[in-house]
Amino acid sequence: MSPPKLRVKPDDAVLVYIKELHSMPLKITFFLLTFALFVSCSGGNLSPNVSSTGYYNDQELKSLGFKLSKVNEDQSLLCHKNNPSKCVCYEAKPLTCEADNSCVSLDENVRVFQQALDASGDGVLVSCNGAVVGRCDDFSYFDFDGDIDRREVRWFDREGSLVGMRNATDHFAYCKGKALIKYSGKIPKCAKSIPEKTLCGDPYNHGLSPVQSLGAQR
Repeated sequence: MSPPKLRVKPDDAVLVYIKELHSMPLKITFFLLTFALFVSCSGGNLSPNVSSTGYYNDQELKSLGFKLSKVNEDQSLLCHKNNPSKCVCYEAKPLTCEADNSCVSLDENVRVFQQALDASGDGVLVSCNGAVVGRCDDFSYFDFDGDIDRREVRWFDREGSLVGMRNATDHFAYCKGKALIKYSGKIPKCAKSIPEKTLCGDPYNHGLSPVQSLGAQR
């Protein structure tokens, strides 16, 4: 069955959400496609016993089997020894929005996304096949699949503040054409992602922690 399609007239909040969601020039059309996630880095190396608070540093990532290769001042290729051909473009610096305290909160993220789905009128075509909110120990996440083969997972701390983002697409868009996946910000330490609320569609329940998701194709 084709996913539901709604034509909506975006208000300012929806436009801000869409623009910030993709960190690129405003696009008012989303096409959500279903893709199966599979773990490329299998085995026990990416399933450590971790604290429910804190974030991975470079040394801890190396101890889990990752190798970091500098691309430029802000980005590195993060490759796991079990699958060195599937690298992630990693920006370990704080998110741009953290500098001026403008990062969207989890509640606002969900509110505006739901508003876009529920609105009616002319303007934006929304086609939803997978969006979910869940938890991983003390952290929360928003997992969204869309925009002509894009997937984004946003990670929030216990206060609901955005701390990290994972973007994936079907072409080598990141780190000068060397990666399909980009991770920006801090990587939370937690054990397993558990979906709590489906916002639309039927999202795939991958159950991966943030560090495990670095080795997933989608």
